This record gives sequence, structure tokens and C-alpha cells, in this order.
Amino acid sequence: MKGYIFNITLNADRSCGGDVLYFVEHKLFPAWAEHRGWERPKLLRIPTPMEDGITLALQFELESAEHLSGFDLASDPLVSRIQQVYGDKVLFYPTLMEIIG
Repeated sequence: MKGYIFNITLNADRSCGGDVLYFVEHKLFPAWAEHRGWERPKLLRIPTPMEDGITLALQFELESAEHLSGFDLASDPLVSRIQQVYGDKVLFYPTLMEIIG
């Protein structure tokens, strides 16, 4: 199988974790699952030892990295909305991984 995994990990502070989880589950994840070429969407919670907030991963399989063309995490309106409300209490970390085996 060839292709890519596009993963966006986000970490939210305890003070806003519940609100952010709700927003991601009901707004962000469904919207991103509609992107053309973003297949087999998964929303994952990443347990952390300290549980000082919430860490989530949104994961998509891509046949080609071209499916990310035009996507800019920093200017995505839903990401911008989260950042406007919570500022640096919510951090996003995008990762593109190539499937080699």
C-alpha cells in the first residue's frame, strides 16, 4: 500500500479541554472528513500520564500528498476560531507521514 497518513495532533489545556473536544467532535472533524481525497478519517484521544488537558489526533489517509494542496492549517477558519477563543491554550501539530510498508 502506497500513500500518506496526514495527522493533526492538538493539545488543549485542562481549562478548555471539554469545550475543545466538543468543537472538534461536532465541527472540525466532520468538516475535515469532507475534504476531497482525505480518506478513512479517525478521531483519536491520546492518553497522557499527567492528564493536564486533552490531546487528540485527527488522522486521514491520502493516496497522494497533492490532496493537501490548498490546505493551510493556520488559515483554516475552524482552527482560526479555536485560536481566537483560546489562544495558546490549544496547540496544533500537523504531521505528514509516507507509508513505505
